Amino acid sequence: MIHEIDDWYAKKFAYLVGRLDSLEEGDVKLLDNTATVWFQECSDGNSHNLNNLPILQAGSCGGYFKVGQAVNVEGGKADLTRGNSEGACGPGQTELAYSEVDSTGTPPDIATQPINKYFCALMNAIGVKAGPDGFPAVGGTNEVTHFGKYDDTRLFADESNPAAIKDPGEFKALRANS
Repeated sequence: MIHEIDDWYAKKFAYLVGRLDSLEEGDVKLLDNTATVWFQECSDGNSHNLNNLPILQAGSCGGYFKVGQAVNVEGGKADLTRGNSEGACGPGQTELAYSEVDSTGTPPDIATQPINKYFCALMNAIGVKAGPDGFPAVGGTNEVTHFGKYDDTRLFADESNPAAIKDPGEFKALRANS
């Protein structure tokens, strides 16, 4: 069933991208001035993790982003990690295995790249500014370097941890002029 659902969403996304690419905005296509994004709710559904989330983006947001290529921000490895869901939810697995992964998140040695950094890039691309702490702020003057509560899977596993962004900034590999 998930294949049918993904197929439906992929067709809707392709239609939207096609429409944006068919409209002129000045001397460029409207798509060139946007960053139209499609991604799943979770990269590792069992642990509700957003690290290493595959993201499909069309448009360069006015030249801010690279286009026409796949960018792997996980050190450029050809084999992307799959997270823990399949291992914990496969045939013959117990309820205990499921609950262990659900409560601990994807181990940091499996998925290390948080979606927070992508959101920072999107905000910077559209001109959002941050306060001195790097978080988006009305009247801010700095580049956005912080977003969300955590960017480390080990902190995410226990929501009683105080908010902490350990690796601020955006994925520079996505920028057209990095």
